[in-house]
Amino acid sequence: MRGKFSFLWVIAILFVYTLTSCGSENVSPASCLVYDYVDFKGTLVRVVYDSKDRVVRLEKQLGDSLWSEAFTYKNNKLDEKRTYNGIGTLLKTEKFRFAGDSAIVSVSGGSEGYRLYFDEKGKTIRKVQDTGDEVRFVYNSLGNLESETHYTPDGKLSFELRFFMGNGGQPFYKTPYSGLIFGPEFSCPNRTERINYETGGHRFEERFQNRYSDSGLLEEVEASRYKDGKLQKKLPRQFFLYSCD
Repeated sequence: MRGKFSFLWVIAILFVYTLTSCGSENVSPASCLVYDYVDFKGTLVRVVYDSKDRVVRLEKQLGDSLWSEAFTYKNNKLDEKRTYNGIGTLLKTEKFRFAGDSAIVSVSGGSEGYRLYFDEKGKTIRKVQDTGDEVRFVYNSLGNLESETHYTPDGKLSFELRFFMGNGGQPFYKTPYSGLIFGPEFSCPNRTERINYETGGHRFEERFQNRYSDSGLLEEVEASRYKDGKLQKKLPRQFFLYSCD
């Protein structure tokens, strides 16, 4: 296994207020790895990367079923995304056709297609559904996502997601339950990291205590969530296995 990396967070909230920054240690993603963790919904998730640090498969253990999404690339761009249910049946295929500063995405399986628009750095700044619904993305000077604003077909504001990521953390994949998986640019060994937010009139804090091996690889995480200052839920200690084929 090459390099160091920091763990992924799943955030399924409307407003995120603060992510504690971790100092100056730069931790690069491992070149290819299988990463397992459990989110606060009790879902086992596995993210598989290729040798170019691209997500090629995402699996979710829902009960006794393993749902999955597979990604293929062409000319260093996402070409196709396929979604399967727990018994391996293909539910839908999303085909990406890039042209200039945008991409048209056609979707099989009865779902509406959409179009993505990119800025000069290749970051997605707009997503427009065939239905007319639109999502706009804003980034800070570091290139990290700052806000995601959703609009109805008639141009009215639906809701907004705000992200204050401190020293890093760009989202690279959206989960089916409207959360975001984040890959921080660096982390701090053996230190509690916190995510604070408010929703439904309550204040929440999620704490993650990381433990690393001598070589710098994440070995285990203890995660807990607090509601209005009181412990609400604590996940069992999570251990991680890696493979690089």
